[in-house]
This record gives sequence, C-alpha cells and structure tokens, in this order.
Amino acid sequence: MTSRSNYTGEWRRLSNLSAETAGVVHNEAVARAMGFEAAVIPGNTVAQAAMPAVVDAFGIDWMRSGWYTFKFVAPVYAHDEVRESAEKSGDNISITVETRDGRTCSVGKAGLGTRPPWEQLPSPNTDESVLPTLAIGSACGERSVTMTRESVATALSAAGDSTPWYGESSPLGSPLVPPEQFVSLGLQITADCGLSPTVQLEGIRPPWMWTEHSAVVLQPPMLDQPYTMSQRIVDKGRSRKTVYLTLEFEVLDSAGVAAVVARHTVKWFAEDAQHD
Repeated sequence: MTSRSNYTGEWRRLSNLSAETAGVVHNEAVARAMGFEAAVIPGNTVAQAAMPAVVDAFGIDWMRSGWYTFKFVAPVYAHDEVRESAEKSGDNISITVETRDGRTCSVGKAGLGTRPPWEQLPSPNTDESVLPTLAIGSACGERSVTMTRESVATALSAAGDSTPWYGESSPLGSPLVPPEQFVSLGLQITADCGLSPTVQLEGIRPPWMWTEHSAVVLQPPMLDQPYTMSQRIVDKGRSRKTVYLTLEFEVLDSAGVAAVVARHTVKWFAEDAQHD
C-alpha cells in the first residue's frame, strides 16, 4: 500500500555484490571472524533499497533539490527478507529498513531542499589526535566518471529497486543516476589516498565498517554525462569502542556546477577496545 503520507515496500532479499572481496565484512569468512552470523550486505545496497520510499514521497522534485541521510544500525544478511517503509514527519519523511522478523537494519530521513543534513545533526566527537596520518582537510580521491545504464543496473537489481527513471526515460526526459551510486563510488575512491577496508593504521583494528552517509542533490544527475568527483577528509574522532573517519565529496558537471554533495563515515574498532 502506497500513499504520499506513508509508504511500505515489498519484501525481498538483497544481493551481496561484494561477497568475493577479500578482507571486508561482506566476505563470509571475515564477517564470521568478527562475530556476525554471515556475510553482511553492503550499506549502499541497503540504502538503495530504501530509495523507492523517497521517490514515492517527493517525486521528481527530489531529484532537482533534495537530501537524505542513512545510518546502518544492524546487519542485513543475504538470507534476510527486508522491506523499506516511510512515515511523514513534518515536511520530511522518516525511513526504516527492517527484516521480516522485525529487526531494524537502517534508519534515515529525507526531504526537499539543499540544506546539508549533516548541518542538522549533533556536533561530532572530533579528536584530531586519532588517525594521525590522516589530516582533516586533506584531499582523498578524485575521479572522472560517467554513469551508464549498465553501470547502475546491477546495483539496482541487487537492491530490488525497479524505479524506471534510472534506465528508461524520467519525468525530466533523460534517465537519471541514482544518487546513492555516487556515494558508493565515494567509498571506492578513498584508495586514491591510500585507504582501503584492510589498511593498517595507528590505533585501529581493520577492517573498516561503513556506518552512515548523507547526500544533497543540487541538480538532476544524468546518465551518460561526464562528472568529476573530488573528496576530502572533514572529520575524525573516537566514539566509545570505535574510531571514525568522515569524508565529503562533491560531484561537478562538465560546467563545474555541483550536482551532488555527500558525506560518508567509516569506523574501525579501536586497537585498545575490549570485546564484550
């Protein structure tokens, strides 16, 4: 049942596109060694699974000027059936991805406008003494990228997102890039500054875990159009047993105008943290 006030998606299983990647929590052996019951579905797939709720609530206006934020609070496994739901909260929506047995896996919000959602969140626990080789403000990756139908189709299929705007025509004419796919690429280009899920850094125990991300859409991102992504470190610190690093990137069109700006956070267990 769908409406502009509330939305509930269909139950489905998500696909793990990173199952064969060594050293990450999406790999069965690594996940079990870290205490998970199985390999964990990547966060970008879980977030993409939630996006039909955003499209339902705001329509094409959201692709002109909108924002979202997601936090991953519990793992999704390949054997889980999940669905997305949304409830109206003032001018915005609150989003949940849950399993059939009632486990909440991801929570988020979305709305119209261009105010970055990180400006609406509590102040971070900044600690510049952690991760001493990674300075706040330093560059961390740049890429030229052109998203094609083929490059987004696999990700959409993994998430069970059948929104036609991303492969056929959209209400704006040309098909669009799912903004979440830029966020996923932002994680990949951290390799340009020597970062990876398994990197060894002072004070942490790899691998990292992708825990939350937010994005602002400033203009409709189009398939088959060239963009430039550039990324920098904007925050780092410690929270309880974990050390975190937050990065921000912007996606510029060929005229140098921003289409998407986003932040994402990875966390590691601190080297001195005790397991429960």
